[in-house]
Amino acid sequence: MACFEQHPRLGLIQGKILLHGEQVEPTCQLMASSPITTPLDFPGQRILGFVACGTIVRKEAFLLAGGFHRCFGVGGEEELIALDMVERGWLLTYLPDVLAFHCPSSIRDKTRRKQIAVRNHLWSTWLRRPLGSVFKETSPLLKKAITDCDVRKGVLEALAGLSWLLKERKPLSPALEREVAKLRV
Repeated sequence: MACFEQHPRLGLIQGKILLHGEQVEPTCQLMASSPITTPLDFPGQRILGFVACGTIVRKEAFLLAGGFHRCFGVGGEEELIALDMVERGWLLTYLPDVLAFHCPSSIRDKTRRKQIAVRNHLWSTWLRRPLGSVFKETSPLLKKAITDCDVRKGVLEALAGLSWLLKERKPLSPALEREVAKLRV
């Protein structure tokens, strides 16, 4: 793709995802108005995350960032690799003119998917964010876990991974953390 040739540090292009050919994936709507600083000569809107079913990725960027983590599985697995790609100097962009059509399975276990997404978000947070951000991100989920059994199961699964998480923890650089914090306002 020409964008990759013109921008050698571009690691990933997120296209606009149309669910069942009609509705725009809500995450794409958030990406379109991302508060992340975007260089003037940059194609599209700079982002710090992606939805795997609608991306084009530079193989080198993906592999140098370590690929998808072996423990995560499907459901929010993109958060960690996105942070790792950006930390290694790769840029990610949202280009709404690039279209991806996604028809999620109607037999998908939404309950299990929610649990995994909670777990994976906490794991990404605990692996890469500084302690202050870890507490800010974890607190609301702990409160929600009191009344939401799916969130509770995700939190408990996340806690079960603490031993390996502590060994692999590598907080983001302060510059990248400031950009990530913009998304959490």
